Amino acid sequence: MIALGYILSATLSFFGLLLAFRFRRVPGAYAFMALSALTCWAAAASSYEYSAVGLEDKLLWRNLQQISYFYIPVSVLAVSAAYSAYADRIGRRKLTLVSLVPTAALVLLYTNDFHHLMRTAVELNAEGRIAVERTALNDLFLLFGFFLNVASLGLLVRTLLLTKGAQRRQAAVLTIAVALPFVIGLLRTIGVFPVTGYAASIAMTYLPASLVMIWGVFKYQLLQAVPIGRNQLVEALAEGVLVVDAETRVLDANAAAVRLLARIAGRDVGDLQGREISREAWPHLDAWLEAHASRSERTVEVAVGAGAERTYIAMKVMPVWGARTRYGGSITVMTDMTDVKRKERELRRSASTDDLTGAYNRSAFIDRTNQLLGAANALDQPFALLVLDIDDFKRINDTYGHQAGDEAIRAVAHAVAGCLDRTQPLGRIGGEEFAVALPGLDLAEAVALAEAIRSATARADIRRDGARFGATISVGVAARGESGATYDALFQSADRRLYYAKRSGRNRVEAGETTEVPSVVK
Repeated sequence: MIALGYILSATLSFFGLLLAFRFRRVPGAYAFMALSALTCWAAAASSYEYSAVGLEDKLLWRNLQQISYFYIPVSVLAVSAAYSAYADRIGRRKLTLVSLVPTAALVLLYTNDFHHLMRTAVELNAEGRIAVERTALNDLFLLFGFFLNVASLGLLVRTLLLTKGAQRRQAAVLTIAVALPFVIGLLRTIGVFPVTGYAASIAMTYLPASLVMIWGVFKYQLLQAVPIGRNQLVEALAEGVLVVDAETRVLDANAAAVRLLARIAGRDVGDLQGREISREAWPHLDAWLEAHASRSERTVEVAVGAGAERTYIAMKVMPVWGARTRYGGSITVMTDMTDVKRKERELRRSASTDDLTGAYNRSAFIDRTNQLLGAANALDQPFALLVLDIDDFKRINDTYGHQAGDEAIRAVAHAVAGCLDRTQPLGRIGGEEFAVALPGLDLAEAVALAEAIRSATARADIRRDGARFGATISVGVAARGESGATYDALFQSADRRLYYAKRSGRNRVEAGETTEVPSVVK
């Protein structure tokens, strides 16, 4: 019967290995393959030890069994992690580090004759079975394996409590399979299951677990949904997925959700499981909390930070209803919209901004000026317009080249912008021609500002390819009332005065009315 049990255990384990190999492209299948291979090896080695004669042969196969004995807890942890809701927390690196402990145990075991750190004596007892006197260090290694099994069981139990439907059934099968060796060992210890000797070997202990796992493969498609759909799908999403109950306690959050919530909070949020998302702890989530409380599908946007560090996150909240229309909580899909918002801003800016100077382009300047002028007209407030042009620009191009002309345009725009505040838009309305809208300034105030701009521009030091030169501007000034109340009227008046300033000697500000028809002067 014992030999038959070994054969059955090895056959089932080998069958599980073949099944796992068939679905080897499914994430988590390799962990299942490793567990099946180790239990198969344990059964085979136990069978050879059982049939071997003499201490030396039996000890050879007993030592080979220890490979499975020490590594099975690691493979159980790998399988449990793959099928649990915490697969992201136990990756390959952690499993590799955990594997160092059983590796060290095996090295010490196979070199025991030199130091006797694992066994102090090995002999055949009266029944012809190997009797081993283990050391405390050996027991510590075994305790480590026991700890891994407990941890694996804990992962599955918690997953079982947090999931529903097919995922819960899969978790239940694995929980039973991992728990069975514990139960068998406990029953054997208290005498309820009085099995000793070869019948109590690791191969026999894991036989019921193998039966349950094989049953689960066919009944609940363990290997066809490895790991339980949520892990690979939800954790792979760039979007955050946050699941909360009716009281906003976190039931689940994938890695992306944790990362996005950390950006909203401006700090490391740690493990969110079971924590409540309250207004006090999360002041930036007021809109989300209102959406959750509304029990309807809504999308809100959360914006935190300022300037270049400002973060925009769209949160789509979907209610979850239980039996008898009981509100069970909500699922929130979180999408980082920061790059999208930035690109939208860049598109809007490029559509309204002059590439060379960063000032408004002609159409954007006219639109903005009309808005400001409309408000000034409605409130009967002062408003002025400057139109300015670089003097002798053709000479700069002819003398220093067109790239130097571009440098002159940039330098003039920079000098003008340095004299303005944020309420006074600057626009490039022609090749070397600019305009400035001055809400709240009357004609005299506008002239004073125009003089300051003219002086600042004259002081500008322009350099290009070793050449160093300066530039001056002529400015025409017009104000609401004395020159009309529309953009066209103000611009025509300021433009006439600009060219009058040029004909009068350049590098000057002109605000007086003139009927002289301007000629093209550069």
